[in-house]
Amino acid sequence: MSSRQRKAATTDFDWNALVCKQKIQPITEDFAAATRERLQAIHANFQRYESLYSRHHIGINLILPPKDIKPDNIMQELNDNSVLDKFVQAELDKPSPRKVVDRQTIYLSRLFEPPKKFGRVLLCDFGSAVQGEEQRNHNAQPEIFRSPEVMLTADWSYPADIWNVGVMAWFLFEGDLLFTGQYPTLHRYITRAHLAEIIGLVGPPPLDLVQQGTRSSEFFDEDGNWKVDDVEIKRKRLEDLEQYLEGENKKDFLAFMRGTLQWRPEDQKNAAELLKDPWLNSWI
Repeated sequence: MSSRQRKAATTDFDWNALVCKQKIQPITEDFAAATRERLQAIHANFQRYESLYSRHHIGINLILPPKDIKPDNIMQELNDNSVLDKFVQAELDKPSPRKVVDRQTIYLSRLFEPPKKFGRVLLCDFGSAVQGEEQRNHNAQPEIFRSPEVMLTADWSYPADIWNVGVMAWFLFEGDLLFTGQYPTLHRYITRAHLAEIIGLVGPPPLDLVQQGTRSSEFFDEDGNWKVDDVEIKRKRLEDLEQYLEGENKKDFLAFMRGTLQWRPEDQKNAAELLKDPWLNSWI
């Protein structure tokens, strides 16, 4: 990278030839558990959809393999420097426990206090982004946020992101996972357990989608009926799972979620439509 390019890429400041990036912090599990943070999560997803909409128009789709698009990779700018000051002082007053392994010092993590003011939300880790103009069918997305077409190994493109972000929005706002994919006896993620959860919540998949997936025969018969005997389908309703809203606010939120949770990608709302969603914009 040339000096001119490096200068253009620097977002904050240089110090003694060390290029320093913007101060950012991760969105933690505590973030999803507190009321104020839940409201900020809505803002995070609004910016996420805006990002998707922009990429759609320049021909870049953000689909990342497992363990990439997830709350751990949503950061927010840290505009409240007092958080850093308190962090440093706490480390001076009571240094973090540490150990040395292979001549490397490993420190116990220390949590930041919640900031008084939230900055912009940033999506990190673009290492596996792909061009989105062509259909793909390789495995992608974090397991618990994975879209049906990816699970069935059908062709996928931009809409897979919409499902991914919808499920993640639920987690950030509700503080609980919509799907886990946990097999009862193995206590680990299994695709058929995940599909059973989706069927229990949104109903069976349309036959035309089932017929597109190269893995569909593992889970469905030729008529599109569920044929897995070792995973029970348990019926659930979004209305019963949602914990924090009531009245029209709850109704609008569930409509927002249903716009993302559709078996057929073409039945989902697209990013442009979600940007105009009345419930989402009521929090912005």
